[in-house]
Amino acid sequence: MKLTSEEKRLFVAELRRLMGLRECNISDVASKTGIHQSQVSRIVAGDFKTFSSSVIKICMEFGMEPKDYCDGNHRDADRRQIANSAIAIWDGTRQDADLVVSLLREIAKLRRQDRKR
Repeated sequence: MKLTSEEKRLFVAELRRLMGLRECNISDVASKTGIHQSQVSRIVAGDFKTFSSSVIKICMEFGMEPKDYCDGNHRDADRRQIANSAIAIWDGTRQDADLVVSLLREIAKLRRQDRKR
């Protein structure tokens, strides 16, 4: 599957985010997937054109769905990325959940006000 530049940008951003969450570097990904380190480096840099077997192996390692980034499906990937980011800032307590939700609602209010202008 060939990706547009925007689809590739979204894919690479999510891959880097997931690597950061797991505290993985290129070497770690290479050893976990069996892909040569230089190839992993190129993929993480966005230097690829299609979802090759190497890219798919990396997707499998990080629980990513390649189809989410193709043919306009990136909206679902964007939603997942937003949800995962909100969960990443939550400390797991009910009180903090209320705080995060409140913060997100305030951001939504600000955005609605900006749209009215």
